[in-house]
Amino acid sequence: IGPVIEMALEAKLIAGGDLSRHVSVSGEDEIGDLGHSINQLTRRIKGNMEELKSFGERTKLINIEIHKRVLALSSLLQIGENISASAQMEDVMTLIVEKIVQVMDSGYAMLFLPKPRAESILESNIAHNVTNEKLSQLEIKIGEGILGRAVAEDEVIYADSKAKFSKEVSRFKEDWGIKNFATFSIISHNKPVGMLLVGNDLEDFEFGNDDLELIKVFAKQAVIAYESEELTKRIKQSTIKDDLTNLYNEKYIIARLDEEIKRAAFYQRPCSYILFDVD
Repeated sequence: IGPVIEMALEAKLIAGGDLSRHVSVSGEDEIGDLGHSINQLTRRIKGNMEELKSFGERTKLINIEIHKRVLALSSLLQIGENISASAQMEDVMTLIVEKIVQVMDSGYAMLFLPKPRAESILESNIAHNVTNEKLSQLEIKIGEGILGRAVAEDEVIYADSKAKFSKEVSRFKEDWGIKNFATFSIISHNKPVGMLLVGNDLEDFEFGNDDLELIKVFAKQAVIAYESEELTKRIKQSTIKDDLTNLYNEKYIIARLDEEIKRAAFYQRPCSYILFDVD
């Protein structure tokens, strides 16, 4: 009766959730068969519990990825709406770098655009979450250096804990005090006009292919925002009437006045104009 009592106690502990328990089998009789059955059932339950735990972890990762995708989609739609509404380029670009950091859930993002009166040099116009003061002073000369060549050739460069990168990339990381980063060129009509740099200082971090493709989409929206701003400038430059009053604007009047003065001089006719202010 002793083995039966001992088996009953082990079975009670197993039923209570202690799946590490094991029934000792000393014989090959009916009691031994029962012990083998309990042990086999315990192993099966333990295997099912581990499978459920693994499934739960996978489900959690899938939910995180789904949330990330939904956030990315809503961010892209918001940026698109701002571009369509002819928002200022600086506001759209600021929104882009903020959304990238939000979607990546860590790190920082920087947008480099041409310096005034020096279009071959890119400077950090807009940045979000950058704590590296030295990095914020980085300038990129198109066609020179690792980033300058990447911009000119529309090449994606990235470095993380898993990627194999060149000595030049390693030296760049050391010089500017960064750990993980990825860069994306902003190309408008086959001309490099900017660069997007995304990074973080996390240990054992790896850029997934989906991450790189997603950031590339944000970079394309930066291109759209840039081209939209340039188009708006050209439209304003070609406009000859004021949108509010429907009167001819200063640009048109000056051009026409110059023509009238030349016409008057050619035909030896008097020319005059009246200047008045409307409040």
